[in-house]
Amino acid sequence: MCFFNWILHPSKRYDKLHQYKVHVLIATTFFTGVLMWGYAVTAYKYIDHESIKYAGFIYSTVHLYTLLCYKFTGSLEKSIYTMLIPGGLFQLHFSILSGGFLNPILMWIAILPVIAGVLTGKKHTLIWIAIVITAVSTVCILDLVYGHFHIDYLKKSGLVATQGLTVFGMIILHSGLTVILLKLRDVSEEQLRDKAISKQNLLRILAHDVSTPLTLIQNNSLFLEKLLRNNEVDDIDKKKLENKILSTNKYSQKICNVIKAVREMEAFESGKKVIQLREISLKECIDDSIEMLGPFITKKRITIHSILKDIKILGIKSIVEHQILSNILSNAIKFSHEGSVIQIYTKISEDEVEVFIKDQGVGIPKANLNRLFDPLIMTTRQGTSGEDGTGFGMPIAKRCIELVDGQISVESKSERSFPGNHGTCFKITFQLAKEYLADKVS
Repeated sequence: MCFFNWILHPSKRYDKLHQYKVHVLIATTFFTGVLMWGYAVTAYKYIDHESIKYAGFIYSTVHLYTLLCYKFTGSLEKSIYTMLIPGGLFQLHFSILSGGFLNPILMWIAILPVIAGVLTGKKHTLIWIAIVITAVSTVCILDLVYGHFHIDYLKKSGLVATQGLTVFGMIILHSGLTVILLKLRDVSEEQLRDKAISKQNLLRILAHDVSTPLTLIQNNSLFLEKLLRNNEVDDIDKKKLENKILSTNKYSQKICNVIKAVREMEAFESGKKVIQLREISLKECIDDSIEMLGPFITKKRITIHSILKDIKILGIKSIVEHQILSNILSNAIKFSHEGSVIQIYTKISEDEVEVFIKDQGVGIPKANLNRLFDPLIMTTRQGTSGEDGTGFGMPIAKRCIELVDGQISVESKSERSFPGNHGTCFKITFQLAKEYLADKVS
């Protein structure tokens, strides 16, 4: 896995299908490499012809550059050509010197289009079909019509080794590719499902996260409209009017930030943009989330006990603030009773920080707890004051936490099962920023 993580191209970090193909590339390179080196040793020991005595080792060495080609180019297509060209030339060379067209080893090049098809696409499969047919046809004509390859340089003592490599190599490679194709179908179907869910999540983020600031803007607009309609502008506190205008502008900016975050997420999910985590203030993100949800906190007379240090984490502010912290905090507010307390505190361990958001609410039923983060299962319930929900918040939060290399877990005791000790505690884990770690060590 360490080698896989090193070799995987950063832009394909979230592409499951591409990740699987890279796994297949590594496995295919290893197995075909073993076969090529086996044939190289066989050619060196048992084929009495100088042109192939050391050429087999050269072909096999070039073949080993397949994975380095992928590492530095990020292209499966270029990597496949690095693998197949020396492999195909070696098998042609070997066949020509050990029986020509009638040598069963020539059949090895028939597998080249299959490997190309598994790891690339239709275009390169057709290219390799054309290459293979042309090569075999040329050998056939030169051998059977013109008699160019009538001398067999393979010693009889090398027949067993050659036949063993051919028979068992064919069986293992064909069987492996068959299993790979079946798995490839499953991975492709899963990726299509994930992409559909991703698109749904982006729409859900817009529907879910824009609604809160939009409601506040509408309330402020109605308030200002009422003042103007009743000609009360001269009689009211000017400061109050200014605060309403400022908050309206602020919540409008929140909507813009949410839309920006959605665009970024779409770019990350589609592979158009490599996610770049930046150093952000965890305390600032939490404070901004609390401020945005302030009217709902005030309405339910909820007390927020926030014990926080100015901790720097790796993340993207708009995503951490809006899609993660605000979702979880609004969920805690929704299911808390009026006059209750919500605690927010942190715990630092090595290179991570754990954020705990703990409420005294009604808790989550056990049946819902296990499927809380499943985007395909609706677990929405009414809040303690009759608040409606969409059921989108928790799946969105989990996916966004994964984007910033974090983790989330939840423990809950329902009010029905634990009348005197109920509530929910979310634990979110973020990566500490390097500068913070350096300060901590010093």
